[in-house]
Amino acid sequence: MRYSLFISLFFISSIICAQVKPVVKDSYSPASSVTIREQVGKKFQASYTNRILAQDIHNIHKLIDPFTRHDEHSCWQGEFWGKWFTSAALAYRYNPTPELKMKLTDAVKGLIATQTREGYIGNYAPESRLKAWDIWGRKYVMLGLISYYDITKDKASLNAAVMESKNGASVNFYIDGTYELKIPGGNQLIIEQHTSYPVSGDIDISVKLKKTEHLSLVVRIPGWSEKSTVRVNGEPIQEVVSGEYLNISREWKNNDKLSISFDMRGKVHSIGEKPVYKAITRGPVVLTRDDRLKGPGLEAILAPITDKNGYIEVAPKSSADANIWMTFSAKFLPEAYTETGAAPIEVELCDYTSAGNTMTDYPFFKVWLPQLFDPRD
Repeated sequence: MRYSLFISLFFISSIICAQVKPVVKDSYSPASSVTIREQVGKKFQASYTNRILAQDIHNIHKLIDPFTRHDEHSCWQGEFWGKWFTSAALAYRYNPTPELKMKLTDAVKGLIATQTREGYIGNYAPESRLKAWDIWGRKYVMLGLISYYDITKDKASLNAAVMESKNGASVNFYIDGTYELKIPGGNQLIIEQHTSYPVSGDIDISVKLKKTEHLSLVVRIPGWSEKSTVRVNGEPIQEVVSGEYLNISREWKNNDKLSISFDMRGKVHSIGEKPVYKAITRGPVVLTRDDRLKGPGLEAILAPITDKNGYIEVAPKSSADANIWMTFSAKFLPEAYTETGAAPIEVELCDYTSAGNTMTDYPFFKVWLPQLFDPRD
């Protein structure tokens, strides 16, 4: 009986798939191979090593332990196994190591061993099943078991930045790396992205083909980029529209180059009325003040200095702190109560993912900056 839930799940799925004809055929499929580098690649590896692989057999059994005691009535421990497992399954698709495969197998065997005679896998008492968080926990059990089934049947790569489409390839995300896929004619297409995005707004893409082929290469133009330029082999592409996909349909040959530049000017965003709060973004990145960075105390009232078009100059700076990915400086006008007012000061900002990121201190940080109330407004 311990496999009954797993088998029933796929049996039911098969019936549903057989009875329901999809209205639109999915025209995308994952890239067959992905290698991610630079900051995102480093974070992937850190999570892989320090979170996914760090879950030893003892800790895996701790995740499984709630399923052995059917005494819960209101909490959600049933989700913990599934959340770790689905993350680990994705990590395995990206980097399929024997060590991780063994952990996945142990985790599945341990979980299925808790299945009751009637097929239940969960931690709720019989009288409380299908109540509170029980269904939520069951969902993560199913997602985990399905992901394990997918791995043992198909070692497809992590669905990442590049996907096949019915007419070529679609670039949805910009991450330094190499992406391999098959295009409709059966030709192998390799897309190499060279970029430090979002540190920079520049992306260089190299197209690798064994033979010349007419296909569509579709690239995503973010809505926040008000001025974007796209070039193929140095020639500009016209009608690049923010917030839309740009379809470049042409004869592509080996080593063709696609260059993209996004608008990385600093923008000031406002919320509230009394008081007004302001925040700053650069490209897709939210910037924040942090205790570790140059500037007055976080309690200081600072007004961002903008140009006539409302943009703020945000200059990249190097940082000696290894825990801070991106550092920038910008000009602000501090609060003053003198007749002559205060002179502008330089204040450092960092990317939001780095805010408070340290194991040795407890720095405060702030995104939304309160502004002085002006009765003339």
